[in-house]
Amino acid sequence: RGYVLKKILRRIFLNNIKINNFEINNEIIRKIIESMQEEYEILNNKEKKINRIIEKEKKNFLSLLKNSEKNIKLFLKKTNKKKITEKEFFFFLRNLRNTYRNY
Repeated sequence: RGYVLKKILRRIFLNNIKINNFEINNEIIRKIIESMQEEYEILNNKEKKINRIIEKEKKNFLSLLKNSEKNIKLFLKKTNKKKITEKEFFFFLRNLRNTYRNY
């Protein structure tokens, strides 16, 4: 369940980046909690904790994006200096994927 929620949050973050709005409105979170409370009683009085978790996930995801961008720029800088072999490109992609998995 946590993995699915993380994927949903990251999709929201990416879509918000595309429209230059990276905030998730607390009112939206409140409405989601209200609509889900009957099925998930554990959500009662957990709005602050949920907001903290979302903010932490947003911070981690932004960090991931910045690190990925930095790695891609370094790789592109390297490609300007010499020809990159398939092996080097493969390892670059593997390292980038592993970075993503760690977040």
